[in-house]
Amino acid sequence: VILAWVTLGDPYYAKTTLQGTRCPPDRTSDMSHGAFNSVLVNPGRIKGHPSGKQEHQEFVLFDLMQAFPAFVVQYRVTK
Repeated sequence: VILAWVTLGDPYYAKTTLQGTRCPPDRTSDMSHGAFNSVLVNPGRIKGHPSGKQEHQEFVLFDLMQAFPAFVVQYRVTK
């Protein structure tokens, strides 16, 4: 398992699937310009999802500089 420090910046909270997206969506507010810095998907109903809902929280980064791998955790499961 790799534990990383991650900065999301100004995330876009997705309400529909964004399959195949290669960059974050553009901001639509008159107060902000440019694109969002990341995409965040919370568990729950998502339009376009094959099962109709997202089971887990998901964070999508588009810039490698937003993540820093801080620790590698190795573990063993014994019976």
